[in-house]
Amino acid sequence: MADLETTQTKRALSLDLARGFMLFLIILSHIPLFLYTIEPGVITKVSGSTAFDHFLNFLMEITVDNRARPLFAILFGYGLVMIYRKQSERKGTAEAKRLIKRRCWYLILFGAILAGVAGGQDILMTYGIAGLLLVSCLKKDNKKIKKYVLISTVICIIYIPLFWGGVLTENQSYGLPVKLTGQETYAGTILERLVSIPIIPLFTHITFPVIPSVLIGMWLGNINILIKPQHHLKLLKQLSVIGVTISLAGAIPLVLINDVWFPSLFTAGIVYGIHILTGFAGGLSYAALFGWLGARMKQRGGLVKAIAAMGKRSLTFFVLHEVLIVILLSPIAFNLGASLTVTTSLLIGTVMWMVTLSIAYWMERRQIAGPLENYLRYLIYNKQRS
Repeated sequence: MADLETTQTKRALSLDLARGFMLFLIILSHIPLFLYTIEPGVITKVSGSTAFDHFLNFLMEITVDNRARPLFAILFGYGLVMIYRKQSERKGTAEAKRLIKRRCWYLILFGAILAGVAGGQDILMTYGIAGLLLVSCLKKDNKKIKKYVLISTVICIIYIPLFWGGVLTENQSYGLPVKLTGQETYAGTILERLVSIPIIPLFTHITFPVIPSVLIGMWLGNINILIKPQHHLKLLKQLSVIGVTISLAGAIPLVLINDVWFPSLFTAGIVYGIHILTGFAGGLSYAALFGWLGARMKQRGGLVKAIAAMGKRSLTFFVLHEVLIVILLSPIAFNLGASLTVTTSLLIGTVMWMVTLSIAYWMERRQIAGPLENYLRYLIYNKQRS
């Protein structure tokens, strides 16, 4: 019993720390999308107005951009394996697959509501679709899953750099145009978002592919690398070091563009495509790092407990963060995006995360589950019995 409790504790710590940290990365990556009075920088970045702004953009491109999304995808794939394994033992593989499909459809619904009604930057629809496409892979062994990872990655390597080279060439700029003007209304914004809902996940899958990362998460789940990290310390170290190395190598060329290097637009697009592709390794390195920390950490301080508490309620806090970003920064509410700089926007994002961390910690102390997690479980498991 003691061994079981230890395993569960370590498993929860590794997974939930990674999920809580992932939410911080998502905040940092989404907030700059609402800064609309600053000149565009490279791709989705805005141009820094001070030396410190430029430094923060540099850090973001190295550690956050196209790295948060793969981490989310890896943890999503890992979670699918855990659900499949648990439900297969209880109800058989056919029912397990049916429940996972049901879960994915509800994630798509939640994502559509978040994007269409709240106006947030949604990724739930994208991962729900990925789950539907890959549910059959859950019964495959790791040899086949590794093969699928290789095939899907090669496909992305072939088209992603060329695709983004064409996008920047067509755009005639290193940066993508800012869509916000400050004149948006809630009714007009939501109408536009509702019309685009079917396009959002398809566009994301094509331009920022997540299938390889979800498959990587399934591979990691099959070897229990985050549930029993103490059994995989050597592999976790290797994945962390190799992943960080590849991620940095892919990010450095991008941070040089428009500051010390001024390539052609097509070349800049290829560089951005490489940045996306090496982000797969970046997300893997983050997941491996938290697996290693979960195995090594003997004591939990208040901050660690708070991050883990947020990770346990990741769906609730992801939606909360997106709604707060829209309320604070978008023209349909407080419109802070019109006056913030790179530095002040990231400061607001950090404060937002810290405040919601305290809420998560309070919920954990009082054993209050995430309301959206509870509702999703009701929709998947309880409603079908009624």
